[in-house]
Amino acid sequence: MRRATRLVSTKPCRYYNRCCSVNNSNWNVSDRRRYSNSNNGSAAVEKRVCWSCNDAIGLNSLVCGACTKIQPPPSAEHLNYFQMFASTQHLNVPSKMLTLNSDDLKKNVFDLQKKLHPDLIASNPKYTQDEKNYSQLNSALVNEAWKILRDESERVRYILKLYKRVDLLEEGVMETNGSLLQEMMDVRERLDDERVKKNHGDSSGWDEIKRENDIKIRDCMEKLRNIFQEEEKSVSNKDKMVKELSNLVHKLQYLERIGKELDQ
Repeated sequence: MRRATRLVSTKPCRYYNRCCSVNNSNWNVSDRRRYSNSNNGSAAVEKRVCWSCNDAIGLNSLVCGACTKIQPPPSAEHLNYFQMFASTQHLNVPSKMLTLNSDDLKKNVFDLQKKLHPDLIASNPKYTQDEKNYSQLNSALVNEAWKILRDESERVRYILKLYKRVDLLEEGVMETNGSLLQEMMDVRERLDDERVKKNHGDSSGWDEIKRENDIKIRDCMEKLRNIFQEEEKSVSNKDKMVKELSNLVHKLQYLERIGKELDQ
């Protein structure tokens, strides 16, 4: 089997490891240019090549677009879930990543799984043993990416990890926000009261809390998008922005947990 020597890395990533390494604490123009995908007309320069046909492929490509051969998983150094899918690979700044089209992403996921699913690959003689191994790793990687990107709270967390802002995910950051903690306690008390009524046949109050929670999630996502846009423009008053961003991230996580409880 002919192998290209110009691969960035053939070492499979640990697909369950969600760390990514865009090495910047902020998403400035030069870093966006470097790590964006050149297939969408940007100025990206880092590439790898297909092991079979030597055609250039993206750092996170799982299948060669020219010869359709299954590729080794992306290296841990370059792993980026957004770059794996056609509908999201052009999303090279956080504000755009935050508001991806989930229907398009779902279609991309299903299309990729048709090409990668181990059950479809294992018994097909046209695939090499290496490709069969790659299909198992890549299929699991696609599932993990879909799990993260389709969930708004997880997507926000992933964006912050991608851009080395994990400090904003620390639980202790929110403790100083007394109003948010009070809001959480009030909602929890309402939930307890309405759960009793729901168990006795009256779900109107429960449904109202759900509607309010959905509105709060949409509002939180919009505020996060606005903050990301401001930071992308390198505006002043960074300290205030970081604090607000951190509070919104934790609020979104809380609202998502409440939403899951309300759906039960």
